[in-house]
Amino acid sequence: MSTTGHYDAIVIGTGAGGTAAAAREHRAFVWGFRRALLGAGLISFGRRIGLQGTAHVCGTLPTGIDPAVSVVNTDGRVHGLEGLYVVDGSVLPRSSRVNPSLTIFAWSLRVASTLAVSRRSRRPDDPGASLTAMEGRS
Repeated sequence: MSTTGHYDAIVIGTGAGGTAAAAREHRAFVWGFRRALLGAGLISFGRRIGLQGTAHVCGTLPTGIDPAVSVVNTDGRVHGLEGLYVVDGSVLPRSSRVNPSLTIFAWSLRVASTLAVSRRSRRPDDPGASLTAMEGRS
C-alpha cells in the first residue's frame, strides 16, 4: 500500500489499474445518485470527510426494551433476530461535541462481555456452546 501524498487518498495496488477504475466507477455512481436525488426534488447532504476528519453516525438504531420504538435491546441484540448484535455508535442516542469513540468502545466491550457470559451459561450439549466446551479443555 502506498499513499499519494494526500492523507485521504490511499492507493492500493491491484494490478492493471484496477484501483483507478474502481475509483472512477465509484465517483460516477455517487454523482449519478446525486443527480437522481436532485431530479426527484431531493437534496443530497452527503459530504466526504476524508481521513483528516472523523464521523460517527449516532442515533440510527435506538436502544430500548420496546421493539416498537427501538431496534436493539439493552444487550445490543436486534429485537426479533437471534444472534444479531450491534456494537457501533448507531445505538447511541446522539453524539455530543466530543468524539464518542471511547463510548462506542465501552459499548462494544459491554456487549462482548454479555455475549461471553451467556455463552458460558449454555448447556454443554448446546451446539452454540462449542466455544465454551473448548475453553474448558485447556
